[in-house]
Amino acid sequence: MSKMTQDPGWIENTYSSHDGLKLYSRHYPARQAETAQATRPVLCLPGLTRNSNDFHVLALHLSQNSETPRDVYCLDYRGRGRSGYDPSWRNYSPYIELLDTLDFMTLTTLHHAAILGTSRGGIIAMLMAVIRPGAIGAVILNDIGPVIEMRGLARIIGYVGKTPAPDNWEEAALIVRDMSARFFTDISDTEWMELARQLYMEEDGLPVPGYDPALANSLSEIDLASP
Repeated sequence: MSKMTQDPGWIENTYSSHDGLKLYSRHYPARQAETAQATRPVLCLPGLTRNSNDFHVLALHLSQNSETPRDVYCLDYRGRGRSGYDPSWRNYSPYIELLDTLDFMTLTTLHHAAILGTSRGGIIAMLMAVIRPGAIGAVILNDIGPVIEMRGLARIIGYVGKTPAPDNWEEAALIVRDMSARFFTDISDTEWMELARQLYMEEDGLPVPGYDPALANSLSEIDLASP
């Protein structure tokens, strides 16, 4: 694992997957507490098209807590965020992403972690509970459960890889708002911009897609008529 940069509160790292992709992670080290107390580290796993940006505020809060600070790790799956894109879209699967996650945990000697899994991340956490239960100390499932509703899945299939490319950050915020405003009715323009900056990456000051568009191919084989 190699260290990229260090910002106040967190460290950027990269590591190689079992098949040679360069994958990205963030580490938010626990602050030095006044009294020594062992705390369980947290591993944050994002949703299908999301990335480590989603957990930034939470990770800072947990790592800098005055009473029980803890190490927090956040991952970008292959093809998302700052991680490398896979030449084969068939590798964009929960099982392969689980293998990448377990590789990361081995490299960082991360044992008995509290897994915070959002959506896709929750699926990966449940797979881990079956394949390597000893790696898990606790699990928090967010926006996912034992049953995946077909209507929600159909909505995801409808937008992944199909959203227009914004020309600037203001347009990116409008795209995000137009996609989600009917579900989240009490969000300000400032918050829509913050969300856009979580979803999109930045190159030369401009927004670029936060995931490989080929990720949509991995959803094309899902039969919505067969739960």
